[in-house]
Amino acid sequence: MITQEIKLEGNLSEISVPQVFHALSISNATGIFTWKHSTQERMVYIAQGKIVFAISNDKEERLGEALLRSGKIRVKDFIEGSRQISEKKRLGQILIEIGALSKEEIKNGVTDQVREIIFNLFKESQGSYTFNEKKELPREIITLNINTGELILRGVQKIMEWNRIFQTISGIDTVFEPASGAQKKLQEVSLTPEEKKIFEQVNGKNPVEKICSLVGGNDFETCRTLMAFLCANLIRRITDSEISIAEEKKAADFFDKTTRCYNRLYSYIYRYLVEKVGRMGDKNLCYYLEEVKEDHPVIMKGIFLLPDGTLAAEVLKENFERVSADRKKEALLAGLKALLSSELAAIQESLGETEKAFVSSRLAGIIEGMKKEKP
Repeated sequence: MITQEIKLEGNLSEISVPQVFHALSISNATGIFTWKHSTQERMVYIAQGKIVFAISNDKEERLGEALLRSGKIRVKDFIEGSRQISEKKRLGQILIEIGALSKEEIKNGVTDQVREIIFNLFKESQGSYTFNEKKELPREIITLNINTGELILRGVQKIMEWNRIFQTISGIDTVFEPASGAQKKLQEVSLTPEEKKIFEQVNGKNPVEKICSLVGGNDFETCRTLMAFLCANLIRRITDSEISIAEEKKAADFFDKTTRCYNRLYSYIYRYLVEKVGRMGDKNLCYYLEEVKEDHPVIMKGIFLLPDGTLAAEVLKENFERVSADRKKEALLAGLKALLSSELAAIQESLGETEKAFVSSRLAGIIEGMKKEKP
């Protein structure tokens, strides 16, 4: 059954052919895709999400014309073979009988013909389509061993309409990540050096705009390649909810790591100052904390020192979560740095510049030690 949300019939003004095939592919659908426009008609046979055959009523897409264009047969064989076509005998069989091509060459020719039909179909932006889902394809259909991923990749590269590309990738802020099983699929397709470079930047973090910047070159080609990767099921779009969850996790990780680091520094300063001047040191630190709270009222609201000189992380986290997403890191660092500077000022005021320099060097050592710790 088709699980992807895709209409079984529609118009190409609403969706591109590669998008439809992508949905059919990931749904492992079996059936017949039919495209019609005016008097033209193309039919693509799909088995478990894979393209296995295609036919067209366009005379220029028939087997004979395709073989002639590619130089596989001579014009005299084409004319002679065409004369003998009947309901009981196809051109391929006739060409084998007259010795123009071998059975293997005919099979290769039919595969090339199907590829050409698909490529031409991908370029269409008009017409209607239907997909007739079936349990199995008609027995008379030739099942070709075609790499659907490779076919879609190369087919999308024929698309020249920016609107189609932009619609498919859903904008330059879209974030993609490698699809499940992408590495195995990559072993079955041949990427160009340029395509490999683009794929390497798909990491679940870089939006399309950044990928274009990192890759350089022609942004149109980069976006079209991303569309090809998407339709070939090599990459997947990360939804807004997934991005939100990922951003929240990154913010939480940043908060935990940053707060843990600064609390170690505050704890050292507290112990050092109290050891040197007694409880007066505690009062000095609390005094400076109140000044910092006035300068940073949002992130430092309700903050107090615990008995070991560290900050109440629970209160700080509540404040952190209230700050807008684009200012969280900036606000937290500004507040924590301001408090650290104030506490060092308390050391200088109580013990002098030399003691402050000594404490600063010890703090630097603590930071270096934390960098070496395992996460």
